[in-house]
Amino acid sequence: MKSKKISLIIRTLITIIICYIILARTDLRSLLSTVKGIKPNAILGVSILFFLSITISSWKWKVILSIHNIHINFTQLLKYYLSASFFNNFLPTSIGGDGYRIYKTAQYAHSKTKAVLAVVSERVTGLIALLLLGLLGYLWSSSRYPEISNELEKVAIILGLLLSGLIIIILVAFFLNSQESIRIKIKTAVAWGESITLLNDYSRNPKKTFMVIVISFIFHFMRFIWYLWLIHSLGSACSFPVVAFIIAVSDTAATLPVSLNGIGIMDGAFIYFMTKFGSSHETGLAVMMVVRMLMVIFGLLGGYFYLREKRGSTGATSQASLSETLQPKLSENDVKII
Repeated sequence: MKSKKISLIIRTLITIIICYIILARTDLRSLLSTVKGIKPNAILGVSILFFLSITISSWKWKVILSIHNIHINFTQLLKYYLSASFFNNFLPTSIGGDGYRIYKTAQYAHSKTKAVLAVVSERVTGLIALLLLGLLGYLWSSSRYPEISNELEKVAIILGLLLSGLIIIILVAFFLNSQESIRIKIKTAVAWGESITLLNDYSRNPKKTFMVIVISFIFHFMRFIWYLWLIHSLGSACSFPVVAFIIAVSDTAATLPVSLNGIGIMDGAFIYFMTKFGSSHETGLAVMMVVRMLMVIFGLLGGYFYLREKRGSTGATSQASLSETLQPKLSENDVKII
C-alpha cells in the first residue's frame, strides 16, 4: 500500500514537471490566438467522431467477449467503456479503467480469466494495428522529410521492435496452446495458464477473430481522421500518414507508466513531432487541449453512468435485504416439500 502511494506521488510529480516544461515553452498569446481559430463546426464534428471511436471500441470489445461465449448488451458495454474512461481520467489511485471493465464482465462470464483475456486482446490487437499503421506512416514520411529521416528512423526501429515483440509473444502462445501436453502442464503450473488454453476460442471463431482485426484498423482510421480534421482547422498542413506516425509514437509513449493517464508524456511526444513536421508548438498544444477536453467530457459522462448504476445496485441490494427480512424463514421440511 505504501509503495503504491509513493508510486502515485512520483507519477504526479513527473506529470507536473512535464506539463510545466510544455507550458514554459509556449507563447500564451499565440496559443490563445490559435485556440480562437478553431471553428465550432470542427469541434462538433471532432466530438461526434470521438464518440464514434468509443462506440467502435465497445463494439470490438463485444465481439471479443462473444468469442469467449460471453454475451452482453452493446448499450451496457458502451456504458462500461465510458465508465472506464471516468476511472482512467479522474480516479488514478483506483482500480483503473481496464480493471473496472474486467470486474463488470467477469460477473457475466463467471470467469475472471475470460474477462481479463478479452480486455488484453482488445488492447493488444489495437496496439498491433496502431504500430503497423505508424510504421507505414514512417515509410511515407521519411522520403518526404529527409532532414529528419535519421530521427524518424530511430523511433521507427522502436515501434518495429514493439510490433515484432507482440507478434512473437502471440505466436509463441498459440504454439504452446497447440501442444496438448505442454498446454496441460502450463494450465496446472502457473496462474495465467488458463488464458493459454482459452486461445482455442480464437481459432474456433476465425470470422470473429478476423472481424476484431478489421475493427482495430477502422478504429484507428477514425482517430486519424478526426485528428487530421482538428489539425487542419487550426490552419496547419499535415498529411494522413504523418498523423498516423505521430499518433502511433505519442500513444506508445503514453503506455509508459511514468505519469498519470499518460498526461504530459503523450502530449509532449505529440507536440514534439508536430513541430518536427512543420507545425508550431502552440498548434500541437491546442490539438492536445481539445483531445484532453473531450476525454474529460466523455469521462464525466461515464462517471454519470457509473454513479447511476451504483445507486441502482445499492437500491436493489436494499430491497433484496428488506425482502429477505420480511419473508418467513423456511424449515428443512418446507424445502423438501417444495
